[in-house]
Amino acid sequence: MWEAIRNRQIGGVKFYRQAPLIVTDRGDTGFYIVDFYSHECRLAIELDGKIHRSRREYDRWLSEIIRQYDIRIERWTNKMILEQLPVVVKQLSRIVEEQRR
Repeated sequence: MWEAIRNRQIGGVKFYRQAPLIVTDRGDTGFYIVDFYSHECRLAIELDGKIHRSRREYDRWLSEIIRQYDIRIERWTNKMILEQLPVVVKQLSRIVEEQRR
């Protein structure tokens, strides 16, 4: 995935990998690492592997917190990245264009 999105390959947008986000929920401040993030279009990307099957509630909660900061979050499974990367890149290109409007 990184090879497909680095160096402004998607819509000319800069993505950072393993990007830290600092968010506050009910007065508690947390430091979270998202797999990829673009500040330019306020988009976080998470790649979900097997570990995420056991932490769906946590992932849902974190996604909601991130959205409260007007950051869109998109999730794809590792399997989809490995088996259908061109499809994911096409979807991501559309999302980037939407976010830049």
